[in-house]
Amino acid sequence: MRRDLSFFLVVFAMVIALTLVPNSSVRSAVAPLFIAVYVVYLVIVIRFEEQYREADMGPLTLGSLVARVRRQAAAADPSAWGATLQTLLALALILIGAQIFVGQIVDLSASLGINATALALIISPFATELPEKI
Repeated sequence: MRRDLSFFLVVFAMVIALTLVPNSSVRSAVAPLFIAVYVVYLVIVIRFEEQYREADMGPLTLGSLVARVRRQAAAADPSAWGATLQTLLALALILIGAQIFVGQIVDLSASLGINATALALIISPFATELPEKI
């Protein structure tokens, strides 16, 4: 987790600093660096996967949650309807959450007098990445 967050913060700081460079050809020339950093990150993650593997959490399905509530053993293979229901429920929650998130960014940008797109570019990476790292 610390490794992932470190890479994220370093690259994010580099991107923010790069936005301050007025010359677009310099920004274009530096873009391959971000691809290289991502490749290095992938190699590190794949090479040291065993060290960072988290404890087995078991199946993360709606069926396993229902089985825990009922205090029963979860089925080895979830049913097709259960998987479909879980996917549709997740999609609905993502869409609702996205609407709330965008609305809050628009409101915050208006109250701060900042362009909503600029604020979204600053806040969105943190909002999407940090919950995975905490």
